[in-house]
Amino acid sequence: MICPKCSDLMKTITRGAVHIEQCENCKGVFLDGGELDQIVAAERDHYASPPPSVGSAPVGSPVGSPVGSPPPYQPPPPYQPPPGTVPGPPPPPSPGYYDYGHHQRRRRSFLEELFD
Repeated sequence: MICPKCSDLMKTITRGAVHIEQCENCKGVFLDGGELDQIVAAERDHYASPPPSVGSAPVGSPVGSPVGSPPPYQPPPPYQPPPGTVPGPPPPPSPGYYDYGHHQRRRRSFLEELFD
């Protein structure tokens, strides 16, 4: 296939079930009919929450719980200061080991993974 922008050759890239044509020269991406719908559907599946595991009962339900088992875990209530006390301002943050240029990497987006 020939690039409509720069008239150079295009190569077909396959990512999952999606086929994309990308120009080897200008790196332009061109989609055939229906490929955008496939990309949108694949992105929706990528960001969808994982399906619940088979055979697991919802939290707090007695189904599947043996008789006499302890109740499910409940997180403790948030901290409440003793009555009559006023909390002071929080201390200023001190630089720690992780504060010197060590930043957590963000998760790559679906399109970054698709066009990588």
